[in-house]
Amino acid sequence: DVCSSDLSQFDRLNGLPLMLALPEKLQGISPTDHSDLIEQLSMQNEVTFHEKHNVMISSGRAAGYKALYYAMSYIEAGMSEHAIVGGIDTFMDLRLLATLDRKDRILGEGVMDGFAPGEGAGFLVISSKQEPFEGTTKQICIFPPGLADEPGHRYSEEPYRGQGLSEAF
Repeated sequence: DVCSSDLSQFDRLNGLPLMLALPEKLQGISPTDHSDLIEQLSMQNEVTFHEKHNVMISSGRAAGYKALYYAMSYIEAGMSEHAIVGGIDTFMDLRLLATLDRKDRILGEGVMDGFAPGEGAGFLVISSKQEPFEGTTKQICIFPPGLADEPGHRYSEEPYRGQGLSEAF
């Protein structure tokens, strides 16, 4: 079952690099310590990720695209035929939630552009091979994402003009 949460059935996942997307580090807010996150994922799923080539990307909404880009670049460089791309979004830090609430970033009465904090995670294995990954029956074709920086964002003095989005396309 491709959708199984038991990753241990895929022995070939052992030793693969993990490109992990995380929430962005916000200005004026102490970042959550994610230093042991990959180790915890490894223990919980009985999978050993590639120690030297794991990447943690803390850039928020765009982090998943960056993780995919890094994984595809890793494969294209011939470092591996496979890589794991994942994302974890967690707001279980009470100080972070309080700060975001004070800055009107949490969706609520009178806050139209806030977000609903929660927990979410998703992972996929990407491969340079045409046939499905061992133990799976489904596959899709993924093209590298376009990446760019937006100079005008919530925490900058620059006006938002969509330059980053335009450049990414």
